[in-house]
Amino acid sequence: MRRVARHSGGDAETAYAALGKRPNCGSCLDDAEAILFEERELAFEPVYAE
Repeated sequence: MRRVARHSGGDAETAYAALGKRPNCGSCLDDAEAILFEERELAFEPVYAE
């Protein structure tokens, strides 16, 4: 899920589809959205070289 989050622009259901999966009851969608948000935020954080 984390790699898909970095390489796709969709929502949680789009990420599941990219993995060839579907959420069953949907209770995981909030957690999946949080993972997508976290990974996308990390992708835009500057990396400082020392």
